[in-house]
Amino acid sequence: MKSEGFQVLVVGTGRCGTGFLSHSLERSGFTCGHEAIFNHWDEEKVRQRYIASTLSAEASWAAAPFLGADWLDPAVKVIHLTRSPLDVITDNDRFTWLRS
Repeated sequence: MKSEGFQVLVVGTGRCGTGFLSHSLERSGFTCGHEAIFNHWDEEKVRQRYIASTLSAEASWAAAPFLGADWLDPAVKVIHLTRSPLDVITDNDRFTWLRS
């Protein structure tokens, strides 16, 4: 299990504000990563990054599938960000690589 330093995990969907909240947590004194730990679907790789991390917080849209993992400290506070799906679609329209 992770050391006592990890305190906050921010989850949500893509384009919901995890990057913004990561920067806000940094300015509030947390050492917060944005998709630094939870950026891969391979649970073993994510677990190893989590255990080795010195961060006190992480914000990642990819963290939600790991919330029930036995290696994730149950004392970690989870912040769940939501955003209107229509706003996400509008925002994603800016990225040409998402268009078919």
